[in-house]
Amino acid sequence: MSNWRIQIKAFVKPGALKVALYHGPKREEVLKKVKRNEIDVLITSYGTLVSDVNKHEEFLAEKEEEEEERKPKAKKARGNEMQQAWHGHDEDDWEPMEEDSDDEDHHLPASMLKKRGRETFPKHWIFDLHFHRIVLDEAHNIRNSDTGMFKSTSRLSSEY
Repeated sequence: MSNWRIQIKAFVKPGALKVALYHGPKREEVLKKVKRNEIDVLITSYGTLVSDVNKHEEFLAEKEEEEEERKPKAKKARGNEMQQAWHGHDEDDWEPMEEDSDDEDHHLPASMLKKRGRETFPKHWIFDLHFHRIVLDEAHNIRNSDTGMFKSTSRLSSEY
């Protein structure tokens, strides 16, 4: 990555291109600048992309799980039964459920469940961006389609 920066600095008129490294803990901030067209050249490593694709897959799996939790588990008829059961009863008429109850119909809404690491996921992903051009240096590193390097670069989107 440093060699690419050196080469750009050596062969491009100063100030003509805004260059940034996509690496380290501030990656999400860099992506925000890319989205605002404040960056012309984004330099990263295969290792960073592999790390991000693994986190992205985990994020997508968790997102899918959350969407499944939001889907209504009972049919509409069951909902009508519940509505009828509640109709005409005061809160005092109901007995509290035992804490260790296995009742499948008793679930907290997803918004009240403890997040399982979700807060560690970034809001912006490099895989959501569409680039004008991607240059893969040492492209022989992605020749095997079973590797993380291949999978991560395949997720990138570009015109060229």
